[in-house]
Amino acid sequence: MLFNDNALTPITAAAAPYRGTFRPEQPLSVYRGKFGGDVNGTWHLRITDDTAGGLGTLHCWSIIIFPTACQSAGGECDPPCPGCQPTLEIAPDPSSDSRVVFKWPTSAVGYNLVASNILQSVGTPVGPPPVVINSKFTVTNTADGAARFYRLRKP
Repeated sequence: MLFNDNALTPITAAAAPYRGTFRPEQPLSVYRGKFGGDVNGTWHLRITDDTAGGLGTLHCWSIIIFPTACQSAGGECDPPCPGCQPTLEIAPDPSSDSRVVFKWPTSAVGYNLVASNILQSVGTPVGPPPVVINSKFTVTNTADGAARFYRLRKP
């Protein structure tokens, strides 16, 4: 079963076994465009039997949240699919010859910028913590001359 705000059949009009796509009782669109602290935390599935008679069993459930299509709203739709590696942009800081700027899409919540002097190494986190600038996580860091490999890693 899938919930979609645009589904033709409301969940309240469906009957067991619930197979297909249904419109939830409360719209999911309230989360559109939100990330980080606006959606992070513990999510709970609440099931209420609000009709008389019958018993049911929930065997398992999961939640996967991702955009089904990218829409231009000034931000980026990257990564383009759940589980895809986001794009990391690395550029010289235009205001300083000794700094470099790292940027990645705000849709890549939970990724850490890590660096290593060995290509295949896991790497250690790079600071300072990212800030959001123009719909991208951004970190400005000192370029000290040592060769380093950077990547985004999800813990």
